[in-house]
Amino acid sequence: MSKNQLSWRLIEFFSRELEPSEREAVLGDLAEQDASFSAVRDVLDLLVRRQAALWVGWRPWLVLWGLTIPFALQLSLASRFASDGSAQVVWLYKYGQHDVLLSLVNVSRRLLNLVCWSWGYGYVIGLASRRTLGSSSVLLCLALILGELFGVPVLAPAYPRTWANLHTAPVFAGVVVNILLVMLPSIAAIYQARRFASFHTRSRRVLLIAALLPVLGTLLQCLTFWMMKPASWASAWTSQPASVIGILVYWPILYWFATAVQRRRRFQIA
Repeated sequence: MSKNQLSWRLIEFFSRELEPSEREAVLGDLAEQDASFSAVRDVLDLLVRRQAALWVGWRPWLVLWGLTIPFALQLSLASRFASDGSAQVVWLYKYGQHDVLLSLVNVSRRLLNLVCWSWGYGYVIGLASRRTLGSSSVLLCLALILGELFGVPVLAPAYPRTWANLHTAPVFAGVVVNILLVMLPSIAAIYQARRFASFHTRSRRVLLIAALLPVLGTLLQCLTFWMMKPASWASAWTSQPASVIGILVYWPILYWFATAVQRRRRFQIA
């Protein structure tokens, strides 16, 4: 790949965050000249200024403090418990205390739960911040990193991240799990929320209900959070709502299946 090709791909990637009319104007102007890294810098500078202008209003700040930061803290805790719990299962299998099938089911269930939870939360953030998707994604990643470094040690002091309790299965280290199973699904869902307006009205209603019910269940749990003793904070922030609400955490699986079927039908028609 040549230098100009790489520059042009970066320009196309960053320009997706601009308004359609402005994006066409920018790409049209740059198409008449050779793409370079200075052009990439100019597009990125324009994108940052456009995103910063949107944060003058109150809505992005409400999404940040009301959704992004609480979700990031909860997902950081869930990532810590999922990675440590999976490491314990692998450790038990290693020493013959679990059979292969049971170990595989337990690990898969924990990690699938984390992916669905992350994707569902990211989708809600994307619906609430349609015009600031780029900055919202960056802030979510930053909040997840800070949550892993500072939030988890405060809320779950009984579960320190040390090599002494993770050397048996380092692949499940919290940073790896946080990046692969929390950050990436969350960011993918934030941008997937762009397609929400393309669904029919009835489908949008069903999708909105499915996305919000797990969040509302979590908020109900958080209402009791402050009335608990500090020793119970971690379990309160990582446990799922009971019964039907807990099952709805897995709604992204149905969404992925439905969109895959829809994409296949379009491909067959074409």
